[in-house]
Amino acid sequence: MIDNQQLTLVENERGYGVKVNFIPYNPEWFHINTRSYTQEYLERVVDGDASYGTAEFRLTDDGDLFLHLPISWEVEVYQPGDVQTTIGVDIGENVIYAAAVVDGGGEVEAVEMESGREFRHYREQLQQKRTELMANDDLGGVKATREDQERYTEQVLDTASKSVVELAVNHAPSVIRLEELTDYRKTARDPIHDWPFALLQEKIAYKARAEGIPVETVEARNTSLTCRKCGCTNPQNRDGDEFDCVRCGYEVHADVNAAINISQRERLRDVQETQER
Repeated sequence: MIDNQQLTLVENERGYGVKVNFIPYNPEWFHINTRSYTQEYLERVVDGDASYGTAEFRLTDDGDLFLHLPISWEVEVYQPGDVQTTIGVDIGENVIYAAAVVDGGGEVEAVEMESGREFRHYREQLQQKRTELMANDDLGGVKATREDQERYTEQVLDTASKSVVELAVNHAPSVIRLEELTDYRKTARDPIHDWPFALLQEKIAYKARAEGIPVETVEARNTSLTCRKCGCTNPQNRDGDEFDCVRCGYEVHADVNAAINISQRERLRDVQETQER
């Protein structure tokens, strides 16, 4: 552990680096390989808008050195109860996210979607390549493909989470609502630990906090099967990406319908309870 008196963060021609005084008067310099989300935090520190605390260096078995540096700044966060506009976010495989902005009167103000086709295709290619490398006992190649997948996943989810939060900021004051992931998708072909649902939610949450946007999690039950117009809950309403209500005929992309329902969780719960009586 290194306290902030022993570590200095600086910006240089290569990006960012840290000077660490492991031994008094004999500092060591380390270059920081930044990622998209860490870039913003480091900029805040260098500009004097944020501070950092006690740091920790970790050396992996592969010889990689990681710096864990907590960075903090003051943020005024809206209280969810004082906000009328909600942004429901549905996370999936064919569509990485569908986000719906709904005002206090239940009117949809905006919708955004991000296709997951390219993301899934790239992951499947890497999985096939990894299988071939494992068959050839190429452990170095296996490690490289795993790192490629991690970097690519990080990049895609950083971009997606940033877009969701920017949508919320553009409609502030607002609150982002995400699905509660407990016992979620246990029977899916891709288990949750393989498809990064939770990681995307985490990225949305911490980016939202940095912008003062509150985040809530809500029960996901039947959000994809219930018509957001008339409240009809029926498995036949959804066929893949298509939502076509068997009662009122409302048609929309299924993930958009789910996102709207997530944003209006209280209304959906009332409808479901009424239908169950």
